[in-house]
Parts: sequence; C-alpha cells; structure tokens
Amino acid sequence: MREKIWYPSVEEIERIHDRVLERNPEKYEGRRVPPVSRLPNVLREARNTPGLYKKLAVLLKGIASEHVFEDGNTTTAILTAKKFLDRNNKEFKPSDQKRIGKVANNHGRFTVEEISQYFKTGEIDETKI
Repeated sequence: MREKIWYPSVEEIERIHDRVLERNPEKYEGRRVPPVSRLPNVLREARNTPGLYKKLAVLLKGIASEHVFEDGNTTTAILTAKKFLDRNNKEFKPSDQKRIGKVANNHGRFTVEEISQYFKTGEIDETKI
C-alpha cells in the first residue's frame, strides 16, 4: 500500500509567505503575479516526481525560481520545504541556517538530485555556493 503524501496547497504557500512578511517587515509586500497562475505547475511537477526528497527539491527550486512574490520567495521556499518534510514525518537534516539560505539562493547551480541529497543528508558541494 502506498503511503499518502501531504502537499502544500497554493493557499498554504501564500500563508507561509504572509508569515515571512510578518516576521520580516523590511520585505516588500505583494505578489508579482497571482500565485494561482504559477504555483499549481510547481505542485504538479512535485507530485509527478518520484521520491519524497526529490519532490521537496522540486518544490524548493520551483517556489524560489517562479518569483511569484515581490520579496521573500527563497524564505517561503525553505519554510515550505521544512513543512513538507515535517508533515510527511521526515527529518530536515541541514542545520546551518546560513548554508540553507545559500543553497536555496543558489538553487539554479544545483540539480534536483543534489538538493534532494542535501535535505536528506545535510551534505552539499560547498564549491557551488
């Protein structure tokens, strides 16, 4: 029997972003495009990707790169990734907050596989960040 996987909804990602803005008042408010126009594609791609940690990597890269929000996209992507693992009873291995931010900010330098392994093991190729 396949285990049911929890995925965030577009509305959940928006709520996470709203909390990012509340905690960081220096961030610009607003959305560049309606989240419903781009985030469903990210969520669909994650659902169609095999492996929980690869799904997480697709979510992180997709949310960060779509730039739906004026500011806070990377932080929203990281917090969504953490919640995704938590809700699916998996451990978020990376512990260095600065490195997590650097990996997320430089997500384009990493493959889905590399980001997947990073969140699974906490190890990443430091030369790419």
